[in-house]
Amino acid sequence: MSSDGAPDSPIPGQADWLSTETARLLAFAEGSWDPIGGFGRQDDRGVRAPAAAAELWITGRMTHVFALGELLGHLGGGELVWHGLDALHGRFADATHGGWYSEVDSGGPVRREKEFYQHAFGVLGAASAVLAGHGRARGVLDEALAVIDRRFWSAEWNMVIEGWDESFTEAEPYRGVNAAMHGVEAFLAAYDATGEPLWRDRALAMADRVMNQFAEPHGWRIPEHFDTEWRPLLDYNSERPDDPFRPYGSTVGHGLEWSRLCLHLHAAYGDKAPDWLGTSARALFERAVTDGWAVDGADGFVYTVDWD
Repeated sequence: MSSDGAPDSPIPGQADWLSTETARLLAFAEGSWDPIGGFGRQDDRGVRAPAAAAELWITGRMTHVFALGELLGHLGGGELVWHGLDALHGRFADATHGGWYSEVDSGGPVRREKEFYQHAFGVLGAASAVLAGHGRARGVLDEALAVIDRRFWSAEWNMVIEGWDESFTEAEPYRGVNAAMHGVEAFLAAYDATGEPLWRDRALAMADRVMNQFAEPHGWRIPEHFDTEWRPLLDYNSERPDDPFRPYGSTVGHGLEWSRLCLHLHAAYGDKAPDWLGTSARALFERAVTDGWAVDGADGFVYTVDWD
Protein backbone atom coordinates (compact mmCIF):
# COMPACT_ATOMS: atom_id res chain seq x y z
CA MET A 1 0.00 0.00 0.00
CA SER A 2 1.16 3.53 -0.69
CA SER A 3 1.31 6.21 2.02
CA ASP A 4 -2.21 7.44 1.12
CA GLY A 5 -3.70 3.97 1.47
CA ALA A 6 -4.11 3.30 -2.26
CA PRO A 7 -3.01 -0.09 -3.64
CA ASP A 8 0.50 -0.12 -5.05
CA SER A 9 0.75 -0.33 -8.83
CA PRO A 10 2.33 -3.52 -10.18
CA ILE A 11 6.08 -3.16 -10.63
CA PRO A 12 7.34 -3.81 -14.19
CA GLY A 13 8.91 -7.25 -14.43
CA GLN A 14 7.04 -8.74 -11.47
CA ALA A 15 4.43 -11.46 -11.83
CA ASP A 16 1.37 -9.25 -11.32
CA TRP A 17 2.59 -6.73 -13.87
CA LEU A 18 3.42 -9.43 -16.41
CA SER A 19 0.00 -11.03 -15.99
CA THR A 20 -1.79 -7.71 -16.42
CA GLU A 21 0.27 -6.78 -19.48
CA THR A 22 -0.32 -10.19 -21.04
CA ALA A 23 -4.08 -9.85 -20.64
CA ARG A 24 -4.02 -6.31 -22.03
CA LEU A 25 -1.99 -7.31 -25.07
CA LEU A 26 -4.17 -10.33 -25.81
CA ALA A 27 -7.31 -8.20 -25.59
CA PHE A 28 -5.76 -5.63 -27.93
CA ALA A 29 -4.69 -8.35 -30.37
CA GLU A 30 -8.24 -9.66 -30.77
CA GLY A 31 -8.86 -6.64 -32.99
CA SER A 32 -6.70 -8.26 -35.66
CA TRP A 33 -9.44 -10.83 -36.39
CA ASP A 34 -10.33 -10.89 -40.10
CA PRO A 35 -13.82 -12.36 -40.58
CA ILE A 36 -12.83 -13.76 -43.98
CA GLY A 37 -9.96 -15.69 -42.41
CA GLY A 38 -6.73 -15.09 -40.57
CA PHE A 39 -5.59 -11.86 -38.95
CA GLY A 40 -4.65 -8.41 -40.22
CA ARG A 41 -2.74 -5.27 -39.33
CA GLN A 42 -4.07 -2.98 -36.62
CA ASP A 43 -3.69 0.74 -36.06
CA ASP A 44 -2.55 2.27 -32.77
CA ARG A 45 -6.07 1.88 -31.36
CA GLY A 46 -6.21 -1.78 -32.28
CA VAL A 47 -8.59 -1.31 -35.22
CA ARG A 48 -8.05 -3.46 -38.31
CA ALA A 49 -8.61 -1.85 -41.69
CA PRO A 50 -11.62 -3.83 -43.00
CA ALA A 51 -10.55 -3.77 -46.65
CA ALA A 52 -6.89 -4.58 -46.06
CA ALA A 53 -5.42 -7.84 -47.26
CA ALA A 54 -4.48 -10.52 -44.74
CA GLU A 55 -0.76 -11.35 -44.51
CA LEU A 56 0.64 -14.78 -43.78
CA TRP A 57 3.29 -13.62 -41.32
CA ILE A 58 0.71 -11.75 -39.24
CA THR A 59 -1.74 -14.66 -39.34
CA GLY A 60 0.94 -17.13 -38.26
CA ARG A 61 2.26 -14.83 -35.55
CA MET A 62 -1.19 -14.10 -34.12
CA THR A 63 -2.08 -17.81 -34.15
CA HIS A 64 1.08 -18.33 -32.08
CA VAL A 65 0.13 -15.48 -29.72
CA PHE A 66 -3.38 -16.79 -29.14
CA ALA A 67 -2.04 -20.32 -28.61
CA LEU A 68 0.18 -18.92 -25.86
CA GLY A 69 -2.87 -17.16 -24.44
CA GLU A 70 -4.79 -20.41 -24.48
CA LEU A 71 -1.94 -22.21 -22.68
CA LEU A 72 -2.02 -19.46 -20.06
CA GLY A 73 -5.76 -19.99 -19.55
CA HIS A 74 -7.12 -16.85 -21.21
CA LEU A 75 -10.72 -17.25 -22.33
CA GLY A 76 -11.39 -17.29 -26.06
CA GLY A 77 -7.88 -18.27 -27.03
CA GLY A 78 -8.92 -21.62 -28.47
CA GLU A 79 -11.45 -20.10 -30.87
CA LEU A 80 -8.87 -17.61 -32.10
CA VAL A 81 -6.33 -20.39 -32.67
CA TRP A 82 -8.89 -22.33 -34.70
CA HIS A 83 -9.53 -19.22 -36.77
CA GLY A 84 -5.84 -18.97 -37.59
CA LEU A 85 -5.53 -22.66 -38.40
CA ASP A 86 -8.52 -22.47 -40.76
CA ALA A 87 -6.80 -19.68 -42.67
CA LEU A 88 -3.50 -21.57 -42.86
CA HIS A 89 -5.28 -24.70 -44.03
CA GLY A 90 -7.54 -22.87 -46.49
CA ARG A 91 -7.28 -19.23 -47.43
CA PHE A 92 -3.48 -18.99 -47.64
CA ALA A 93 -2.77 -22.47 -48.99
CA ASP A 94 -1.77 -23.07 -52.61
CA ALA A 95 -3.45 -26.37 -53.45
CA THR A 96 -1.68 -26.58 -56.82
CA HIS A 97 1.98 -25.92 -56.07
CA GLY A 98 2.10 -26.30 -52.30
CA GLY A 99 3.13 -23.83 -49.65
CA TRP A 100 1.36 -20.65 -48.66
CA TYR A 101 0.67 -17.36 -50.40
CA SER A 102 2.13 -14.35 -48.63
CA GLU A 103 -0.88 -12.06 -48.89
CA VAL A 104 -4.54 -12.64 -49.75
CA ASP A 105 -7.68 -10.52 -49.94
CA SER A 106 -11.34 -11.30 -50.61
CA GLY A 107 -10.52 -12.12 -54.24
CA GLY A 108 -7.63 -14.48 -53.53
CA PRO A 109 -3.85 -14.08 -53.60
CA VAL A 110 -2.50 -10.53 -53.80
CA ARG A 111 1.13 -11.62 -53.89
CA ARG A 112 1.94 -15.05 -55.24
CA GLU A 113 5.60 -15.32 -54.23
CA LYS A 114 6.50 -18.05 -51.78
CA GLU A 115 8.67 -16.44 -49.09
CA PHE A 116 10.46 -18.31 -46.33
CA TYR A 117 10.06 -15.37 -43.92
CA GLN A 118 6.29 -15.71 -44.23
CA HIS A 119 6.35 -19.52 -44.02
CA ALA A 120 8.39 -19.38 -40.81
CA PHE A 121 5.54 -17.61 -39.05
CA GLY A 122 3.05 -20.17 -40.37
CA VAL A 123 5.19 -22.95 -38.90
CA LEU A 124 5.43 -21.06 -35.61
CA GLY A 125 1.65 -20.67 -35.40
CA ALA A 126 0.92 -24.29 -36.30
CA ALA A 127 3.55 -25.62 -33.86
CA SER A 128 2.20 -23.52 -31.01
CA ALA A 129 -1.33 -24.71 -31.82
CA VAL A 130 -0.10 -28.32 -31.54
CA LEU A 131 1.34 -27.54 -28.11
CA ALA A 132 -1.97 -25.95 -27.11
CA GLY A 133 -3.72 -29.25 -27.85
CA HIS A 134 -5.29 -28.65 -31.27
CA GLY A 135 -5.16 -32.03 -32.99
CA ARG A 136 -5.81 -30.64 -36.44
CA ALA A 137 -2.76 -28.41 -36.16
CA ARG A 138 -0.36 -31.36 -36.51
CA GLY A 139 -1.48 -31.96 -40.10
CA VAL A 140 -0.99 -28.28 -40.97
CA LEU A 141 2.45 -28.33 -39.32
CA ASP A 142 3.57 -31.53 -41.02
CA GLU A 143 2.58 -30.20 -44.45
CA ALA A 144 4.40 -26.95 -43.81
CA LEU A 145 7.56 -28.69 -42.61
CA ALA A 146 7.54 -30.91 -45.71
CA VAL A 147 7.50 -27.78 -47.89
CA ILE A 148 10.29 -26.23 -45.81
CA ASP A 149 12.37 -29.39 -46.14
CA ARG A 150 11.82 -29.74 -49.87
CA ARG A 151 11.84 -26.13 -51.05
CA PHE A 152 13.54 -23.85 -48.56
CA TRP A 153 16.25 -25.74 -46.69
CA SER A 154 19.73 -25.61 -48.24
CA ALA A 155 21.86 -28.49 -46.99
CA GLU A 156 24.81 -26.99 -48.87
CA TRP A 157 24.81 -23.85 -46.72
CA ASN A 158 22.89 -25.00 -43.62
CA MET A 159 20.68 -21.98 -44.22
CA VAL A 160 17.36 -21.21 -45.87
CA ILE A 161 16.52 -20.00 -49.36
CA GLU A 162 14.80 -16.62 -49.19
CA GLY A 163 11.97 -17.14 -51.63
CA TRP A 164 10.57 -18.58 -54.83
CA ASP A 165 8.04 -17.72 -57.47
CA GLU A 166 4.56 -19.21 -57.18
CA SER A 167 5.46 -22.58 -58.72
CA PHE A 168 8.80 -22.99 -56.90
CA THR A 169 10.60 -22.77 -60.23
CA GLU A 170 12.83 -19.72 -59.84
CA ALA A 171 14.54 -18.76 -56.57
CA GLU A 172 15.10 -15.14 -55.56
CA PRO A 173 18.80 -14.12 -55.95
CA TYR A 174 19.00 -12.81 -52.39
CA ARG A 175 19.61 -14.30 -48.97
CA GLY A 176 18.76 -12.65 -45.67
CA VAL A 177 19.45 -13.11 -41.99
CA ASN A 178 15.98 -11.83 -41.05
CA ALA A 179 14.40 -14.91 -42.62
CA ALA A 180 17.03 -17.14 -41.01
CA MET A 181 16.36 -15.58 -37.61
CA HIS A 182 12.66 -16.39 -37.77
CA GLY A 183 13.58 -19.78 -39.14
CA VAL A 184 15.51 -20.50 -35.94
CA GLU A 185 12.45 -19.47 -33.93
CA ALA A 186 10.12 -21.60 -36.07
CA PHE A 187 12.40 -24.64 -36.07
CA LEU A 188 12.70 -24.55 -32.29
CA ALA A 189 8.90 -24.45 -32.05
CA ALA A 190 8.69 -27.35 -34.50
CA TYR A 191 11.12 -29.31 -32.34
CA ASP A 192 8.99 -28.66 -29.26
CA ALA A 193 5.83 -29.75 -31.10
CA THR A 194 7.20 -32.84 -32.89
CA GLY A 195 10.12 -33.96 -30.75
CA GLU A 196 12.19 -34.37 -33.95
CA PRO A 197 15.84 -33.35 -33.26
CA LEU A 198 16.29 -32.46 -36.94
CA TRP A 199 14.60 -29.10 -36.43
CA ARG A 200 16.58 -28.22 -33.31
CA ASP A 201 19.79 -29.17 -35.11
CA ARG A 202 18.96 -27.03 -38.13
CA ALA A 203 18.20 -24.11 -35.85
CA LEU A 204 21.61 -24.53 -34.22
CA ALA A 205 23.35 -24.81 -37.60
CA MET A 206 21.86 -21.50 -38.75
CA ALA A 207 22.71 -19.77 -35.50
CA ASP A 208 26.26 -21.11 -35.69
CA ARG A 209 26.79 -19.57 -39.12
CA VAL A 210 25.22 -16.23 -38.20
CA MET A 211 27.05 -15.89 -34.88
CA ASN A 212 30.48 -17.22 -35.74
CA GLN A 213 30.81 -16.28 -39.41
CA PHE A 214 28.78 -13.07 -39.64
CA ALA A 215 28.17 -11.39 -36.26
CA GLU A 216 31.47 -11.80 -34.42
CA PRO A 217 33.67 -10.73 -37.39
CA HIS A 218 31.60 -7.52 -37.64
CA GLY A 219 31.90 -6.55 -33.98
CA TRP A 220 28.56 -8.21 -33.16
CA ARG A 221 26.67 -5.96 -35.58
CA ILE A 222 24.88 -8.56 -37.68
CA PRO A 223 25.00 -8.16 -41.48
CA GLU A 224 21.46 -8.60 -42.78
CA HIS A 225 21.80 -8.97 -46.56
CA PHE A 226 23.72 -11.51 -48.67
CA ASP A 227 24.10 -12.88 -52.17
CA THR A 228 23.26 -16.47 -53.05
CA GLU A 229 26.63 -17.71 -51.73
CA TRP A 230 26.10 -15.96 -48.39
CA ARG A 231 28.61 -13.18 -48.99
CA PRO A 232 27.59 -10.02 -47.06
CA LEU A 233 26.18 -7.09 -49.03
CA LEU A 234 26.96 -4.36 -46.51
CA ASP A 235 25.75 -1.50 -48.72
CA TYR A 236 22.48 -3.19 -49.67
CA ASN A 237 19.55 -0.72 -49.65
CA SER A 238 21.83 2.13 -48.52
CA GLU A 239 19.28 4.53 -49.96
CA ARG A 240 16.45 2.90 -47.96
CA PRO A 241 17.43 2.86 -44.27
CA ASP A 242 13.75 2.76 -43.26
CA ASP A 243 12.73 -0.26 -45.38
CA PRO A 244 10.38 -2.32 -43.16
CA PHE A 245 11.93 -5.69 -44.01
CA ARG A 246 15.32 -5.08 -45.67
CA PRO A 247 16.78 -1.85 -44.28
CA TYR A 248 20.35 -0.76 -44.80
CA GLY A 249 22.84 -1.48 -42.02
CA SER A 250 22.55 -3.59 -38.90
CA THR A 251 19.15 -3.84 -37.24
CA VAL A 252 19.46 -3.21 -33.49
CA GLY A 253 16.33 -5.14 -32.60
CA HIS A 254 17.62 -8.21 -34.40
CA GLY A 255 20.65 -8.23 -32.13
CA LEU A 256 18.26 -8.51 -29.20
CA GLU A 257 16.19 -11.20 -30.93
CA TRP A 258 19.23 -13.29 -31.80
CA SER A 259 20.44 -12.90 -28.22
CA ARG A 260 17.20 -14.42 -26.97
CA LEU A 261 17.32 -17.18 -29.59
CA CYS A 262 20.83 -18.15 -28.51
CA LEU A 263 19.53 -18.56 -24.96
CA HIS A 264 16.55 -20.55 -26.27
CA LEU A 265 18.93 -22.85 -28.15
CA HIS A 266 21.10 -23.21 -25.03
CA ALA A 267 18.03 -24.32 -23.07
CA ALA A 268 16.97 -26.71 -25.85
CA TYR A 269 20.35 -28.49 -25.76
CA GLY A 270 20.85 -28.36 -22.00
CA ASP A 271 24.17 -29.85 -20.91
CA LYS A 272 25.12 -30.44 -24.56
CA ALA A 273 24.79 -26.78 -25.54
CA PRO A 274 27.96 -25.28 -27.06
CA ASP A 275 29.59 -22.52 -25.01
CA TRP A 276 29.45 -20.01 -27.86
CA LEU A 277 25.68 -19.70 -27.44
CA GLY A 278 26.01 -17.98 -24.07
CA THR A 279 28.97 -15.88 -25.19
CA SER A 280 27.10 -14.75 -28.30
CA ALA A 281 23.93 -13.90 -26.38
CA ARG A 282 25.82 -11.58 -24.05
CA ALA A 283 27.88 -9.95 -26.81
CA LEU A 284 24.85 -9.31 -29.01
CA PHE A 285 22.86 -7.81 -26.16
CA GLU A 286 25.67 -5.51 -25.11
CA ARG A 287 26.30 -4.36 -28.69
CA ALA A 288 22.60 -3.69 -29.34
CA VAL A 289 22.16 -1.66 -26.15
CA THR A 290 25.37 0.29 -26.70
CA ASP A 291 24.59 1.03 -30.35
CA GLY A 292 20.87 1.55 -30.09
CA TRP A 293 19.54 2.80 -26.76
CA ALA A 294 18.79 6.54 -26.63
CA VAL A 295 21.68 7.33 -29.01
CA ASP A 296 19.54 9.97 -30.77
CA GLY A 297 18.83 11.77 -27.50
CA ALA A 298 15.46 10.15 -26.82
CA ASP A 299 14.58 7.00 -24.89
CA GLY A 300 14.03 3.87 -26.94
CA PHE A 301 16.03 1.94 -29.50
CA VAL A 302 16.88 3.28 -32.94
CA TYR A 303 15.92 1.06 -35.88
CA THR A 304 19.29 0.55 -37.57
CA VAL A 305 22.94 1.61 -37.39
CA ASP A 306 25.69 1.63 -39.99
CA TRP A 307 29.01 -0.17 -39.70
CA ASP A 308 30.74 2.65 -37.79
